Amino acid sequence: MYTNDYDFVGANAIKIIVQNSEGKVLLTQEPKNFTWMPLHWGLPGGKATNTESLMETFYRKCVGDIGQKLKMEGIFRIIELLQDKRTIFMYIVVAKSISDDVSGEAKAYKWVDLTDVEKMDVVEFTEYYNKSMLIEFLSKENELVNQSLIHTFPYYSMNEDIEYQRWLGSGKSDK
Repeated sequence: MYTNDYDFVGANAIKIIVQNSEGKVLLTQEPKNFTWMPLHWGLPGGKATNTESLMETFYRKCVGDIGQKLKMEGIFRIIELLQDKRTIFMYIVVAKSISDDVSGEAKAYKWVDLTDVEKMDVVEFTEYYNKSMLIEFLSKENELVNQSLIHTFPYYSMNEDIEYQRWLGSGKSDK
């Protein structure tokens, strides 16, 4: 028997591989009082709010985390993190820095190359997969997927759309 009584607990997050003109990647350090991996190094970015698209999250996190308005070059990878009670989709995107000078919410910043990342211990990173992913990214030419692959449908704000209402009503059953 079919049932749709699932407990959907999930989140979307965006992490940004910011590259400078020398090809180095920006790492940000979490503050000491941060709940997730304090003082660890990772990529700028974070979770989307309940009504925020991934592109909106990208722009918000660029300005908030590093103080720059950047243009997304494309999507490098989508990582699905399966945890005990939730699933998180991490959209790893690439952007070019407009300046090596960064300012934002992070405790500290550093630009790293392949050799720097290889020397770091996995326990220094905010995410378990960061070291291997960055080694792969920095080791070769990467083909990025265009962000136009992502289509956003803000159902929460489509109440005035007649076709949307007609579609929504077609799924209601009389019980």
